[in-house]
Amino acid sequence: MKKLRIRYIFPVYNILEIEEFNYENEFSNIKFNINIKTYDERKNHYDECLKVFDTEDKKLVYELFDLVENQEKIYNFSQSKTLLVIDFETQYFSNEVDDIKSFEEKAKKFNYSEILRSILETLHLILPYGLGYYKYISKENNSYLTLTSHGGNTTFFNGFAIHIPHEKPYTFSPLVDVVLMRLKKKDLIQFDNILENIYSLKIKKSNQYSRIIKQSIDYHIQVKTFLNSEQAFVILMIAIEAMFKKSDKLHKDIPFLAKLFSDTEMEYTTVLYKFKEKNKEQNRNEFFIGIRNNIVHGDEFIEKNEMNKKVLELYEYVRKSILSIMKINSKKALVNYYDDLFEQVQKEYNERLSKTSPSKQ
Repeated sequence: MKKLRIRYIFPVYNILEIEEFNYENEFSNIKFNINIKTYDERKNHYDECLKVFDTEDKKLVYELFDLVENQEKIYNFSQSKTLLVIDFETQYFSNEVDDIKSFEEKAKKFNYSEILRSILETLHLILPYGLGYYKYISKENNSYLTLTSHGGNTTFFNGFAIHIPHEKPYTFSPLVDVVLMRLKKKDLIQFDNILENIYSLKIKKSNQYSRIIKQSIDYHIQVKTFLNSEQAFVILMIAIEAMFKKSDKLHKDIPFLAKLFSDTEMEYTTVLYKFKEKNKEQNRNEFFIGIRNNIVHGDEFIEKNEMNKKVLELYEYVRKSILSIMKINSKKALVNYYDDLFEQVQKEYNERLSKTSPSKQ
């Protein structure tokens, strides 16, 4: 028996500081370890980083952080470096993998790619502004790898390579240009449960629930790559439609989103009219469905700063909707997706109302 070890290192640009987070688990006989840590550059942290990169070459580590520092000027970093490190390990018989030269084929054979994607999607969902990275390093056993399927790479020296994933952000996106996160371990308390849910979406038989949630997660992540706020807003609204539009018009079904996030009738009304019009005289730029229609039909746009605020607000509704629907499904499978979801949302909303308004029981 032999062991295959693969390590991914992601320099993260939108986490300014985090208490060290470590998580271990095993899926499909593949062990994995996740570590997120901020290295304070005011201290001599390079010895620790040599361990992270599993090398004695200090020049290599300096080279990496030179790259990160160049990006820090764009993203307003200061005084810290945060790294996400993910290790995979599995045992295999020699004839299972020794003849496979491509790293991508090995990753596919041993299901690394599905686990890795599940981990990254989980972090995108449980962190308020997602996981911010645009390049990463990978290493198989003792060799740094060159991956060409992720948009290309920049090779430094001695085979060391930085890889560019598809989710490259634009600095002028409102979903990138946000206050950097300072995280504590408790901010990742949902990690275990959400990771289990997301990974199960990838390995279980496809159904309407899994197709809708996987699609919505993709939209939620990819929206950071769009060129302007209007494009981002429309994609986020498509995710809302996928999750809640059962009938021919979204405004007929959006009350269930409002009920999902409300404990009182006042909260319900507030959320409802963020999405749909109150009356025919209302300006369409005052509610999300109207804004979406204005954009796709080429009508008047909202002022840029206001549009950015709307995008950030809608982004949070998409994030919370995905998490809430996965939680509902984990309690009771959404076999007939829309019927079962709406029935459960209504039931839970009624229960919350009875607690906040006991006189109406």
